[in-house]
Amino acid sequence: MLIREATFGRTPCLVHVRRIARPGGQPPEHVAELCVIEHDGRALRFVGDRAGHPVAFAHAYADGALAKATAYLERRFGVRGPNARTGPMAARRMHDPPLTDERSR
Repeated sequence: MLIREATFGRTPCLVHVRRIARPGGQPPEHVAELCVIEHDGRALRFVGDRAGHPVAFAHAYADGALAKATAYLERRFGVRGPNARTGPMAARRMHDPPLTDERSR
């Protein structure tokens, strides 16, 4: 499990990369899930696509999944900056729907 937190544009984000075992002796896959940090770090909200489905990126290696996720967040919210939030990490995920991509098509 790999967790990275950074600000993209003015949006604090968290990328959670987890390893998924695949059946049949295939090599494991790494999936990066993207979240926006809300409510002063007390909640996470998945980043969603235009249809409102959570965005995730898969790769054979954790670094590859993280690179794909970072590139997407930079395109969507802006250039990566430092981690601006200083509180504890979010304790729970919100039950709100994913943050929909509302950019013009």
